[in-house]
Amino acid sequence: MNLIKQTMDQHLEGHTNLEGQLSYHLTSIYDHTIYEHLSRVVQRLLPQVQFISMMMDTLIARSNIQKAFLFDVMSKIYIATDSSPVSMMHYEICSELIDVLIDVTCIYGNEEDGTGSKFDKKSSSFIRLRHTNPEENIVLYLREVDKQLALVCLINESEIYKHHLINYNLDRFKEGLKRIFEHSRAIQQQHQQVTQEKKTQQ
Repeated sequence: MNLIKQTMDQHLEGHTNLEGQLSYHLTSIYDHTIYEHLSRVVQRLLPQVQFISMMMDTLIARSNIQKAFLFDVMSKIYIATDSSPVSMMHYEICSELIDVLIDVTCIYGNEEDGTGSKFDKKSSSFIRLRHTNPEENIVLYLREVDKQLALVCLINESEIYKHHLINYNLDRFKEGLKRIFEHSRAIQQQHQQVTQEKKTQQ
């Protein structure tokens, strides 16, 4: 890793006048590390991530959820997660659930005209993971929260009896997420309008 960093620094030294510090992520195409680190890069580019993460902290606290990821379904990149540390094992498990969803949807969930897979507001999935210690049994719960976005939660099986409470809190999270995206679009449109007016005046 140090050799890669040193080589890149030497290569860029004389090719740019920009001041700043480069970050490096060691990845492989043979495991999930490339998705995990691409997720970190994407999160740095999205100004809404901080607000979404705060909402996810509230969600897991009120629903006794162990960990939650907000995934882009097609790329398997998670655009946000709660503030607890990310375990690579948890990420891989949730990513595999996305693969299962896509595979099953491609077989049984195509649109009636056959133009594409049907991932909509009714899309959800439950998978139970057994452990040698029954107290550590985990339930993976996936819910669609926006177009091509899914929330994947890791829940202790002992808490799954609160299924209706979890769904209620997920619905509130979904509403909050929608308001964040609508507000972001409104700001973007306003910025574009101001920019266009300045060009017109010139």
